[in-house]
Amino acid sequence: PLGQRSWGGYTMLQSAGVAAGDYLKQANHETLVLAMIETQEALDNVDAIAAVPGLDGLFVGPSDLSIALSNGAKIDRLGQGTLDAMKKVVAAAKKNNLIAAAFAGTADGVKAYTDIGFTFMAGPTCTELLRSGADSFWGKMKG
Repeated sequence: PLGQRSWGGYTMLQSAGVAAGDYLKQANHETLVLAMIETQEALDNVDAIAAVPGLDGLFVGPSDLSIALSNGAKIDRLGQGTLDAMKKVVAAAKKNNLIAAAFAGTADGVKAYTDIGFTFMAGPTCTELLRSGADSFWGKMKG
């Protein structure tokens, strides 16, 4: 593939039955380039970052952003300050015809971020889904 990324990601593709030659032909057309906006400095420069040629989108990790905005004091993924900052990212993405993406590990996160304009979400991890299912199961068993 073009660029300076490692070949290491191919291991996962092998288990899915993707041949090396096919991967090389397809990878550049199927790869998204997302700039991470997770610090005050990135937020202050989000319009300039969004204007960088070759970007497909802007990605926010709300936990990391909230930690940065609070100078390490708290994680507040759905707090008003975090949501207001995330709205700036959405505006910059829209202005530059980019994807507005975020990590939303819960249904509440998906709803909140969709409501403010995010169109691409990384959802809960397998571990989080298993934990949620187990908690629900045991809650019903207890009660």
